[in-house]
Amino acid sequence: MDRLHPRYVISACLVICVTGITCFIYSNYIVFAYIGRMLIGIGSVAGIIGAVKSIDDFFPNKYSFMLGLTVIIGMAGTFIVNSS
Repeated sequence: MDRLHPRYVISACLVICVTGITCFIYSNYIVFAYIGRMLIGIGSVAGIIGAVKSIDDFFPNKYSFMLGLTVIIGMAGTFIVNSS
């Protein structure tokens, strides 16, 4: 994360997540669904690590508040998607 800028890492993770979601949605075989789920997990884990690094770089004095806000926004997106 220190060698590459977090902006590039988070953008790459977003592309990996979208690829995994697309693979998962349009798969007709269980193997492709598993691959899609794996890509979603890889992209989201690396994305949250990039978000933590960005918070550490840009908001060192309000680290815990901004990290909590990031997690709340992520969980709100999960609840909104699952409720519909």
